[in-house]
Amino acid sequence: MAFVELTPTPEYLIKSISEQGYKLETAIADLIDNSISNGADRIEVLLNTTSRPFMFFISDNGRGMDQETLQASMRYPSASIDTSRKKEDLGRFGLGLKTASFSQSRHFTVMSRTTDKTEFIGLTWDIKHLQKQGWYAKVENSEEIKHLLSEYTKTSESYLGEFDKTFTPKTVVIWRGLYKFEDYISEHDSSEVLKTELTERTRGYLALVFHRFFERTKKPIQIRLNNVRVQPFNPFPTELDGMRSLQQHNRSIGQDEIKVEGFVLPTKCIDEVRQGVNLWVPRDRDLLDLEGIYIYRANRIISFGGWLGLTKRVQKMQLARMRIDIGNKADDLLHLNVAKSQVEIPYDIRDGIKAYIERLQIEAVREYHNKTIRKFNFKDKSNAPRFIVSQASSRGALMGVNPDFPVLKDLQETLDSQQKVKLKVLLRLANTELNSIRRVHKDTVYTGADEGLTETELLDTVNMLLANKFTSEYIKSHVISKLGYKASTLPSQVVKLLEK
Repeated sequence: MAFVELTPTPEYLIKSISEQGYKLETAIADLIDNSISNGADRIEVLLNTTSRPFMFFISDNGRGMDQETLQASMRYPSASIDTSRKKEDLGRFGLGLKTASFSQSRHFTVMSRTTDKTEFIGLTWDIKHLQKQGWYAKVENSEEIKHLLSEYTKTSESYLGEFDKTFTPKTVVIWRGLYKFEDYISEHDSSEVLKTELTERTRGYLALVFHRFFERTKKPIQIRLNNVRVQPFNPFPTELDGMRSLQQHNRSIGQDEIKVEGFVLPTKCIDEVRQGVNLWVPRDRDLLDLEGIYIYRANRIISFGGWLGLTKRVQKMQLARMRIDIGNKADDLLHLNVAKSQVEIPYDIRDGIKAYIERLQIEAVREYHNKTIRKFNFKDKSNAPRFIVSQASSRGALMGVNPDFPVLKDLQETLDSQQKVKLKVLLRLANTELNSIRRVHKDTVYTGADEGLTETELLDTVNMLLANKFTSEYIKSHVISKLGYKASTLPSQVVKLLEK
């Protein structure tokens, strides 16, 4: 048996795996994951565009790293995806630090020190060095480390909103050059575009995806982004008036547990968002952007907005949000990508999630229509629409539910075809029972306009009743006649179904 060595070219491999769904905000979030997993509660994200190449710093006050740990973190990958992770570990592939950094820069350095040390150590990955040296990271000497620390300190002090003097950085990640902005945007515009991207879009993204870490009672995190401190944005503000939730569903998935809960925002938030109120959406987004599923992995949002292909995003659903909580032991089932920004709903729970979305959709569309329900002005009470009305027939006056009653009409607009059949059945039964109680007639049934069931609808109704444990005898004696059918005139398919 013959073998041939096919060692990958470092430069090509790194450039390929670093383009795995990263944007600036997701790359920064990936590095913040490492900071949080390493015990940090204060994190600085700073940008220096006074000269080229631009310099970008992310520092934290976590536990820091010794030489062995730093080398392991810079290795491709630093851990196996099969390694059992601690509950609070936000990592996945052991690639985040490297792929996130190389997705934005072609030259990055990590400097770190442990609590018992005063001197930093540093390692650098540089595409140019990889071309010449292969898989050998550059070890930074004391002079270079001193220079980089000076650049970091100078940048930190040039901005407002700094942490108090107790903040002592243990790890500093430095990107030298952000090629996506410097190489592809004109020199005049690149600095402003990058600052805008960082202070607006990235700030909103971090406020959302890490909101639970900002809000936790024990050691809440703080993030300084240039001049500002990032404030949390909770997409499920249950403390606000009008926010409603559906019943939570829990089930096991792999070695983990998944929790699903749907929420409906109040219709008033539509007008409030238009007026610039940012209680329901971050500053740079609207309600439609935030409609959909939010997946929390170990308390960190990894996916939000949209329905992951389970249903379409539509305007009438903009008040619907679904929260899915899961730990970090079922990543393989979620098909989590390297950037931790894309997932798939596992097939064995997909039908259950879709059924839950359908229930949530009904409530959200109903709430959405609340803003457009017509308000009737009546001169006197006699002109008000009635829910129960009297209709003339050859057998005298018959009572029935008013099909034009505003609330009923609004409800019908929110239902799918199957649900409309069920509502029709309920109305038919209600009308028949109502007239039976009034003893308007004895052996005849109510025949209100447009309420008869087609043969297909009747068949579906009988199937539904049987599935819900109604006996054939009960259906024959208590339901069929009230739906406008006699035993002698039943469609053959229904007869066969009831004889099983």
